[in-house]
Amino acid sequence: MGTYKLNWRSCDVLAQEDIKPTIRELGAIFARYINKDMTNEELSYIRQSVLHNVSIVLMKREYTFKRFQYDYEMADEVEQLVRQLIQIAIPMIVNEEEEKEKDSEIGMQILYFLLNARSNFYQQYGHDWRQQRGTPLSEEKVKEYEEFRKGIRENVELDYFHENRWKKGTVRQVRQVQNATNGTVTMLDIGCDVGPSRSTLSDKSDNKDNGIVNPCTFDTEHYGSYAPAGTQVKQLRPLLSKWRAELSPKSQCDCMDCTDKWYTCTVVSVDELTNSVKVNYDEWSSKHDEWIPRLRLTCEQVFFCFIVHVQEGTTTCKLNFQKKKKNIYIYVYIDSRRIQKHKSQAKGGKDTGGVFRPLSQLVSKMDEDEDEGDPSDDTLFAVYR
Repeated sequence: MGTYKLNWRSCDVLAQEDIKPTIRELGAIFARYINKDMTNEELSYIRQSVLHNVSIVLMKREYTFKRFQYDYEMADEVEQLVRQLIQIAIPMIVNEEEEKEKDSEIGMQILYFLLNARSNFYQQYGHDWRQQRGTPLSEEKVKEYEEFRKGIRENVELDYFHENRWKKGTVRQVRQVQNATNGTVTMLDIGCDVGPSRSTLSDKSDNKDNGIVNPCTFDTEHYGSYAPAGTQVKQLRPLLSKWRAELSPKSQCDCMDCTDKWYTCTVVSVDELTNSVKVNYDEWSSKHDEWIPRLRLTCEQVFFCFIVHVQEGTTTCKLNFQKKKKNIYIYVYIDSRRIQKHKSQAKGGKDTGGVFRPLSQLVSKMDEDEDEGDPSDDTLFAVYR
């Protein structure tokens, strides 16, 4: 067990292309720790030398090795290990025995690294809607889409649930494959058009122009993984206020540049995948065109107490931090305030010199639409994981 102390401190393990085996091995060790299936010496060593180091390194992985920034699959593996670490840290904190005071401090430090929204892990993962995990269809939806499933054949577009995420694709081939019981099962080879595609889990076609093809089982047990195109993928996109969602090329709006000055702008193009708009500041050269996300990520401070889901969908633990006075941050998505309605902030383009007004000076409900159901900028509607 001493090798973990060396590896995780020196980041040797993180330099590997694939650290899933190491993370899973650590997960098995932490599971034994949680079940007290260890000697007292081993338990003490993990508390004193492993937990703190592992927590720090996991959260810094993307900063230390920038080529791993968009490793979606690794985020899932790290998340599972983080859940285990939280399960371990909570009892350490709530233990009020004097001889366990040091363990309590270690537990607090672990939670600080694991839940601090400023860590590199939370800075990188979960911002793009394509990285969000999904869930299969409910029984009601499965029944609702029965007629759709009957029409699934080659060249049909659909949304499909694959590798824990909803994607949009086109059926390339329908084939029958023999299973272990000498029966046959229907397989759909679906070309992924929208969504994260990972070569480690996906079959690449021999023709490079065909891109990523995901083989998916199509039987009664997997009916919850198929839906009409656009019904599920759109649901994963964070909610936008109505007028921002409807921004399109040639739309006019006000945008704030890097010097906190507002100019009238014209939308040049829209990237629906990243939920961003490219704007041209009026009377400015196209070299100043800028991509602006229609969403912004902000921190919400939670003082003294927080809620952690220890086991997904089952157990909720609540701790009081009044004694330690630690602040915990969570990330929330809200509409980008850099994009406002036309002429609401700016007087015109370059010739006006811009209007200096930092975001902090904006009225909180400046862009609230009069239409029913159009939320204001301050509406909180999505929390990372």
